Amino acid sequence: IDMSQFFGYFKPIAEFMGTIDGRGYSINNLKINSGESMYAALIEYMYGNTSAISDITFNNPVIEASSSCFDAGVVVGMLTEGKIDSVYVYDAKIIGDTDFMGEAGGIAGSAMVYATIKACAVNDITIDVPSGYNIGGIVGTTRTATTLSACAATGTIIGGKAIGGIVGAAGNDVNVLNCHVDMNIEGNYEIGGIAGTADRGLISNCYSQGTLKANSSDFSGYCNVGGIVGYLSSQWDDTNTDAVISNCVAAIDAIELPEGASTQTVDRIVGRTIADEYYYDGEEPRTEKGLSNNYAVSTLTIAGATVSGTDATSTTGADVAADGLTTEFFTTTLGWQFGTDVDTPWKESTELPLLYFEEKATGLTLDLTTGEGNISDMFILTATVEGASAKRVVFTSSDEN
Repeated sequence: IDMSQFFGYFKPIAEFMGTIDGRGYSINNLKINSGESMYAALIEYMYGNTSAISDITFNNPVIEASSSCFDAGVVVGMLTEGKIDSVYVYDAKIIGDTDFMGEAGGIAGSAMVYATIKACAVNDITIDVPSGYNIGGIVGTTRTATTLSACAATGTIIGGKAIGGIVGAAGNDVNVLNCHVDMNIEGNYEIGGIAGTADRGLISNCYSQGTLKANSSDFSGYCNVGGIVGYLSSQWDDTNTDAVISNCVAAIDAIELPEGASTQTVDRIVGRTIADEYYYDGEEPRTEKGLSNNYAVSTLTIAGATVSGTDATSTTGADVAADGLTTEFFTTTLGWQFGTDVDTPWKESTELPLLYFEEKATGLTLDLTTGEGNISDMFILTATVEGASAKRVVFTSSDEN
């Protein structure tokens, strides 16, 4: 469906409980403005544990969020209990008014109450919401046992605070599994390659690429930036040693900070943890115990300086050379599963691993569908491909004569 054929903005679906199976079709050039609504998305509010959207592609959508908007996303504004599976977004723009202070994500603005988003990808997105909070490449904020699994995001995010490549704010009992990011993220503070803030759900088997840039600090003077998570909530129970960030790799190029900013809560894996809480004189700061088997590329810089580490259970993580990020490293050292489904989602590529559904064409448009001429005439045919490199497209003739 080419929405550009219809005049003006599309009026969103206000509430939806049911199923949408896209069957591999696409919606192109969707354009939405939230106006006075609390939501900006194709579906403003989707709810119910049997509700689902699957197998559909969005090309070139534009979502405009006004100051009255609370949740902005391409597919759903607020998702409660439902499932989003195998949805792909290409070249999207989510743009907030200067007074927009809501949440935004490439798939959904928010997701909660056992919602699931899996096998989804957001490619070359631009999220420009300088005053927004809880901003993510896939979803803005997640609460109450939401699961994000086998998702990928690329593009650029400019936001206010709590910004992550996958999720801006990962709330209580939220799991982020087998995801990867290649994004340039800029905001005030609380910025992470995977999650801006995290409330001690499980973040595992993820990697981040791109750059992170903080422009200011919080009221305590901290920037709270990490290659995987910016701000990890504290666990005060000393007997609880459950890993909450494990088997992850920060492969980002750089973390940039304001001139003269403190680097105390900035690190390669996690920025701020329990060690950075306020302690009375003579009180010994506690050590974060929820980190396990995390690595960062040795070339990663923080405020222009290279940081090294050997402890894979620390906020710095252990060093790994860029050329050491081989399939053997991911399978043997990190225990990642390679296969063809959400449970074994990774596959080899020329660089870092990709998810099993990536680099597959999800749409192809030809500039000509019919033509007339003689056998000796030359036709120039242009193909526009979504989801894969155009170099993989081969033209053949049905008439070899």
